[in-house]
Amino acid sequence: MNRDGFTLIEVMISIILLSFMTLAVINNTSESFELKDRTVNEDSDRLRVYTALSIMEYDFTHIYSPLYFSKKFDMEQLAVEIKDRKDPLYELREEIKFNIDETYRDNSLFYMPNEDGIPIPRFKQPEKSTFEFFTNSNRRIIENSKESVYSWIIYTLEAPSEDDVQYLKDKLKDPNLDPGSVLVRYHISKNPFSDEDLDFEEEKSQVIMELVDEVEFTFWDSDTQKFSELKQIVDGQGWITAIKVLIKYRNIYNQPQKLERIFRPIWPLYNPLEDEFDKKSKSQLQQTGPRGGN
Repeated sequence: MNRDGFTLIEVMISIILLSFMTLAVINNTSESFELKDRTVNEDSDRLRVYTALSIMEYDFTHIYSPLYFSKKFDMEQLAVEIKDRKDPLYELREEIKFNIDETYRDNSLFYMPNEDGIPIPRFKQPEKSTFEFFTNSNRRIIENSKESVYSWIIYTLEAPSEDDVQYLKDKLKDPNLDPGSVLVRYHISKNPFSDEDLDFEEEKSQVIMELVDEVEFTFWDSDTQKFSELKQIVDGQGWITAIKVLIKYRNIYNQPQKLERIFRPIWPLYNPLEDEFDKKSKSQLQQTGPRGGN
């Protein structure tokens, strides 16, 4: 016997099967969206860390000091000891001494010239989470703008603004989130060879990284062969060999994380291996004396 349509039971079975198929599609789609959101958030979290490290690497590798390619100005090499005050060389030496002392005595940015008369910068670390240094990393964004390729830069920790705190709470969906601190970067490229101390408070900071709990800058001490605070090493007076950065922060799941990186200034005319070889050769020469000597 021929039938022209489906029975009620067949229709109900078809609807049930279609419902199960639709539910499976919805579940798979929902899981895909959740996976996508989780992946995007995790990638965004990694990106903020990599971006911060990239910015620091660019700044630290471009740290500038004339001591990378020359020596400090040595007054003793200017002239032999002259006792006669009427000698023109004596007057010249005293005048140069006076001018150098007058120029650098109260200079908070540079502490003395090199042998070519180029100012040697003062690197500063008022606390373990702050580092102020001199670089040639600046590149003009606007043509003919009044900016130098040389610049002063400060990295330091600051409390986040209220807007930043609210943004983090909304982004991480945690109204009780402890925002910690933010790692910021200050940059001054106008008149970097000024005789007056720079006022970074008048400059707008650039947030490098959020949710930071602790930052520590340490510097390689070639005498002790370990990383120390800047005030403990002589190299801090004019040049930096290597910088170790320790950052303790939290990820998007509010889990504590830690990273350490070592950066080295890359000056084109500075060969650290050659410098280390010369230092060892001089040390051995001082201990054994010149060949053929008594």
